[in-house]
Amino acid sequence: MTELQDAWFEPDSEGCLVVVGSYSYRADLVRDVVDRVSRRILASPALSDFIAMKFVDLGAVPDPGVSPGDAVTRLAGELALQGGFAARNYFALVVADRSAMAARELLLACQDNDFISELPVSFLGIANVDDRGLAEKDADTRSSIEIASAPGSAWHVPELVTELHHYAERLMSEFAAPGQKGITVGQFDELRPQDVGEAVAALPAQPSSPDALGDSPGRCRESAEDGPADYRPDRRPGPPERDPGPAPGHGRWRSPGRGLTVLRSGNGRGWPDENPVSSKPEPLPVKAVYLVLCSSEVTGERADWRRGKSVLLALDEKLAAAPQVACQVKAAQVAADLTRDSLRPAGQMSRRSLKRHFERTDLSRVLTGIDQSVTRDLAGFQRAGFNVTRPAVVIFAADAPLADLATVEAYEKLTSQADITWVAPEAVLTLLSPRFSQLSGADPIVDHEAVADEVIAALLPCSPGRPIG
Repeated sequence: MTELQDAWFEPDSEGCLVVVGSYSYRADLVRDVVDRVSRRILASPALSDFIAMKFVDLGAVPDPGVSPGDAVTRLAGELALQGGFAARNYFALVVADRSAMAARELLLACQDNDFISELPVSFLGIANVDDRGLAEKDADTRSSIEIASAPGSAWHVPELVTELHHYAERLMSEFAAPGQKGITVGQFDELRPQDVGEAVAALPAQPSSPDALGDSPGRCRESAEDGPADYRPDRRPGPPERDPGPAPGHGRWRSPGRGLTVLRSGNGRGWPDENPVSSKPEPLPVKAVYLVLCSSEVTGERADWRRGKSVLLALDEKLAAAPQVACQVKAAQVAADLTRDSLRPAGQMSRRSLKRHFERTDLSRVLTGIDQSVTRDLAGFQRAGFNVTRPAVVIFAADAPLADLATVEAYEKLTSQADITWVAPEAVLTLLSPRFSQLSGADPIVDHEAVADEVIAALLPCSPGRPIG
C-alpha cells in the first residue's frame, strides 16, 4: 500500500460507502436529496465517521426488455473508483425509481455482477409504486434486497431525506453487529476491475437533466420542502433522448473475468474490432479540478456571487474541451458540498451545482475538505490505473475571506498537493490577504469578461501537467 493510500484512515476504523443511483430524468431531484442527507450525516459525529454517501447518474432509462447493464456498470464503476476509506469497509447500493419492479431488476442485476457480488453490500430500492407481485415480494423477503415504497401515493422530499438518513443509521447498526466482516483496502484492490475507468468512459453520455423539473408532463416535480417527489401516477415518463450506441456490427464485449460491459467500436472511437487490447489508444491523463465559490454573505443576493457562479460554469465548459487531459470537476461553496457527490467529468455542471446556501463560506473547512478529497480521489484514480496529473483548485472570491490561523494552515497544507488559483473582482482583490498568493506562488487573477480563458491558460499549459509520482 502506498503512503498516499495509507494516509486516510486509522488502523481500527470502519466505514460504509453508500452509492445512491437514479436514472437521468430524475437525477437532479435525487442528487438534491443525497445532498440534504449528507448534511445531516456531517452533523452527526458518529455517522460522519462511518458513512460516506455518493450519488451517481445511471444514464438513460433502458428500453423495455433491455437489461440495465449500463446502469450496473455505472454503479460498479462508482464503487470501484471510490474504494474503501477505512481499515474495514462495507458498502450499500440504493436505487431510486418510480417502479419497485424496475429498482428490483437493477439491484438483482447488480447482485449478478462479478465485482459487486464479492463485496459486503446491502441493497435498497426506493420506489413510489410497489408493483411487485406476491412471488417477487416473497423472494425479496428471503433475499438481501429491501424495497421501501412511499407511505402514500408518492414520496415527498422530506420523507425521502428521512428514509435515506434512517437507512444510514441502520447500516451503521447492522454492520457494527458481531459477526459482520468488512474487507480491507488491500482486499478491495484485489477485487477491483482493472478496466473500470475505460468501461464507464465507453458508455453513452448521460442525458442532460433540466434545471427545473416538473414543467414537462410525466417528469418528476421537485417542490419546496413539502412538495412531492413524484411523477404523474398514471404513466412512467419515457426516457430522454439517448445516444444510439455503436453502429451496426460493432456490438459489445465483456472484459475478461470482471463482468463490466464496455462498447466495442471499429470507427476510430477507441475500441477496435480485431485487437481490443494491443491497439487500444492510451487514455488521457486525469486532472482533478475543485471549483470553490467563496462568499461571506447570503448567496444569490449579490452581483459578485452571481458573477462567480457564471465564471465557474464557463470554466467547467472550457475544461471539458481540453485536448491534453481528462478533467474531473467538483464544485463547492460550503464544506458539506464536498460530500454531496463525486468528481464528475468536466462539462456536466449546471446552475444547480452551486445552489443557495444561507451561510458564509468557512474557507478553512472547505480547504480541509478539499485536501481530504484530493488524497482520496487521487488514490482512487491511481488504483484504477489512470495517469494522474497535479490537481488544481480555483477559488472565485465574491468576498475576501479572513486569513486567520486555521485558514492559513489549511491553505498551506493544500498547496503541497494542489495548485491554487484565485479569481476575484478588483474591489475584492484589494482586500484579499497577500499571504494566500505568497503560499501558492501565483498572483490572483482580476475578473474580466474573458477570465475563464485566462484561468484555463494558467491551469492547462500546452505541455501536459506534472504527473503525480
